[in-house]
Amino acid sequence: MKEKYMTEAAKEAYTGIENGHGGPFGSVIVKDDKIVGRGHNRVLYKQDPTCHGEMEAIRGVKVDGVVNTLLEYGLICEAGRKEALGRPILYAT
Repeated sequence: MKEKYMTEAAKEAYTGIENGHGGPFGSVIVKDDKIVGRGHNRVLYKQDPTCHGEMEAIRGVKVDGVVNTLLEYGLICEAGRKEALGRPILYAT
């Protein structure tokens, strides 16, 4: 992994700490050598246990291949389908 991306993830973590959002965890998503998503732990800020840095980085990212890559590496798995219009897939970590 390239050092510049680790540095950006660390910056995200510090942003979360400085703002009292949660623990010292930051994440970036890189595609074609560009950061396409970033996030830090916001569990305390949003009062939501799913707001880890990795999940925050994924939110809002154009998912061309990102979800497939996460599935391939076993970082997420299909957990089921929501009983809603279009029956969207629910993923678990």
